[in-house]
Amino acid sequence: MPHEYILQTQLPVGLPEILLAANSVDPDYGIRGIGGTDTLQISLPDGLPLVTILPSAELSRRVDPITLGASATEHSERFWTEALAPWESSPRDVAVLLERVATACKGRVTANRQHLSESRS
Repeated sequence: MPHEYILQTQLPVGLPEILLAANSVDPDYGIRGIGGTDTLQISLPDGLPLVTILPSAELSRRVDPITLGASATEHSERFWTEALAPWESSPRDVAVLLERVATACKGRVTANRQHLSESRS
């Protein structure tokens, strides 16, 4: 089962932000589209997938902060972007990459708290 991350941002996550973040972490990462959709996958230099980022969805209504997590009090976070990492992906590498994407889009990353804690160790 893949690890799921959520990016909550003020701006939609797009190709430019993903390219810049991937290049800043490892210039040898690859980026490819998935099946003619707006879904993008960042791959390791050997071609294995690191993380798949789905298209951003604009939040159409305000959601109770308890639903999104206790820290979700920013009303300016308008976009929800899901990212899926294979079980064998390095949690630290995925977290660093997604945090850079989220920062570029003026937001933050949320995920399984244990998984984020492990990635920062």
